Amino acid sequence: TATMFSQMCFGANAAWRVGGTNRRDYVDRKLLEFVWRGSPSLGPSSDVLLHLLPWSYATSDEFLFDKSNSLRVGSDNEIKLAANKLVDSFKVRTDAYPTNTLRWP
Repeated sequence: TATMFSQMCFGANAAWRVGGTNRRDYVDRKLLEFVWRGSPSLGPSSDVLLHLLPWSYATSDEFLFDKSNSLRVGSDNEIKLAANKLVDSFKVRTDAYPTNTLRWP
């Protein structure tokens, strides 16, 4: 619960394990960041900022360079293409949030 996290001195938390239907609704409505309210008797001191990840805890397999299907980065041009793809993937994640902050996986 939010109260438990706040009592352990967490002011924020990131999570992914939200049911598919709820997560899709949160993504569509840009509700992936919100204040998770704790105990009413403790008031705002038990509130935690919750940051829901839209897909998972990791980036796409193509950026895990030890995988066979990852991007090739042997030349300067391949490095530039990989960098552009990586930034584009961050922009896709950013579109799921109400702020214009670039999200880094």
